[in-house]
Amino acid sequence: MNSRPTFRICLLALLSLAAPALQAAVVAYTDRISWQADAGGGGAGDIVDDMNSGPYTAAALNRGSYVITGEAYGFFPNGNPVNAIDGSGYLRLFLDGTNDTTFTFSSPVTAFGFDVHPDNFNLSGPTILIAIDGADATSYTLPMTNVNGFRGFVSDTPFTSFTLTTADDALHGIDNFEAYTAAVPEPTRSMLLFFGVSAFLLRRRR
Repeated sequence: MNSRPTFRICLLALLSLAAPALQAAVVAYTDRISWQADAGGGGAGDIVDDMNSGPYTAAALNRGSYVITGEAYGFFPNGNPVNAIDGSGYLRLFLDGTNDTTFTFSSPVTAFGFDVHPDNFNLSGPTILIAIDGADATSYTLPMTNVNGFRGFVSDTPFTSFTLTTADDALHGIDNFEAYTAAVPEPTRSMLLFFGVSAFLLRRRR
């Protein structure tokens, strides 16, 4: 029996399952509890950062399990009158048409979320674009008044970074950052499938 057609079919199936998605599908949330339930079945994420302390600098901010680069101006202290989200420290970002901020994780994640606050009334309302692993994926809008809000996102594909950009001026605060790491990396599943197909083909040839 000619095994070439069987080999070709198995190879095509392997490639289709092993190939990564070109762009992640992302669901956005404005409620932390609902986001936690869909992101990790409830409970806190694997990464929780209250952002209460850190250097006031635009250099890279190493937070242990992730690093912030770009226009991230350090962690403002407790009691700052402009943008205190929950009465403690927070991360201050300045985004515009040429400045952006990137969060890069040491391990792939599938969801992230944070509290947001516009810096002042005249800077409220801009839309922040989010690129995941370099591809445009979703967005969020700052509150239209000088009040707090939550923005959370769940992806159907694990990723290692996201970047915030905007065409508007958007000086605002981010606080109480949280993320969920990927449970099972896709390459592991692909390798198991590869070995299974290989064993099947070897047995057929015998």
